[in-house]
Amino acid sequence: MNAKKERELFIRSIEQHLERENRILGEYRALLEIVKGGPAALLVDWVIAESGAHKSILCAILKDLKQPRQEEKEKGSKNNGSGVEAGRILFWTKKLRLYEERSAADCLYLKSQGYWGGGELLDALVDAMIMDSKKHQRILLAVEKMVKV
Repeated sequence: MNAKKERELFIRSIEQHLERENRILGEYRALLEIVKGGPAALLVDWVIAESGAHKSILCAILKDLKQPRQEEKEKGSKNNGSGVEAGRILFWTKKLRLYEERSAADCLYLKSQGYWGGGELLDALVDAMIMDSKKHQRILLAVEKMVKV
């Protein structure tokens, strides 16, 4: 199979995933209607918000994949940063990765406090915040690697 065909199949896979995400998002909204007003609504609402972010990311990936190949190469070379810009980008990504690391550690500390009595709601929220910080660290590391190329 040639690269163009593989790319087209990958684009179609993302489009199908977006269709599934939209169906599932409708089901989350139905669940939100059932739990509205209760503490579980906060958790379901969080999932709905993140699903919207996932949809935006996938749409951006699709848009990028649908660009002609030559434009992608030019775009990539402009975004990698060089010289002073690369230095500034690396400064901020490293600083933000440390912030995210500290944020995850703070959340772990909060979670270890037995007296807060938050139960499952607070445990789930804090766990999700920890995972988000780890996800942010991973994304920042990818930005650093892109700049260093």
